[in-house]
Amino acid sequence: MRLKRARAYKERRLADPDLLGVRAIDSYALVVKLGEPCGYFLHIMAAAETMPIPRHAVERYGPSWTDPGKIVTNSRISLLNIIRCESSPIEAAVCAVWLDKIVTLTVQ
Repeated sequence: MRLKRARAYKERRLADPDLLGVRAIDSYALVVKLGEPCGYFLHIMAAAETMPIPRHAVERYGPSWTDPGKIVTNSRISLLNIIRCESSPIEAAVCAVWLDKIVTLTVQ
């Protein structure tokens, strides 16, 4: 956890997210305070997982904002459904199954 106070927040020792080491100073700028030096921090920030998420979708749908038909993206591709496959307990007992579950996204 490189973000200042992130571990405390994750472990629920810090309840107020406003006390984390991150804040928006305007509509286009973000200030991030790190708890320790991190030479690869800019690479982390360039990853898709750290991109901004649409506030209006989160406020409207809550935790299900990423469900098909609700998710807002910057892509021309639309999420149709999520396919979930799980390993059979019988097959797992017979052979070495490395995966418990496969989740794949179907896009149009």
